[in-house]
Amino acid sequence: MLEYVSKCYLLINGQEEVHFKSFKEMEREVRAQVPLMHTTGFTRKTVRHVVEVEYAVPTTGKRDWEAIEGATLVVEDDGGDRTLYTGVATLKVGEVTRDGDNAAMQTITLGASDRKLE
Repeated sequence: MLEYVSKCYLLINGQEEVHFKSFKEMEREVRAQVPLMHTTGFTRKTVRHVVEVEYAVPTTGKRDWEAIEGATLVVEDDGGDRTLYTGVATLKVGEVTRDGDNAAMQTITLGASDRKLE
């Protein structure tokens, strides 16, 4: 059975930000190669959780993305599974793009201190 993300929202000081068109989880590097004398070893790395969201910019009440720290990003699947990203802060804010037909969109890159599946 295919599962699709049915809802993605950001909790900022108890308020929900829901104007997201898409969500993309970036790859996580979990181990690094370590050259040893006669072989190659591996060591665990601190995992960095990074996601990109496409934000549909509303005509009123625009968000100050540079001020976001300590938020929680919640991604819910159709099957009821939830992924929680805690300690969320803004890493990059893209320029607003407009195509004349659809909503103005902005790519926001978020970092999180933890990722938990429920």
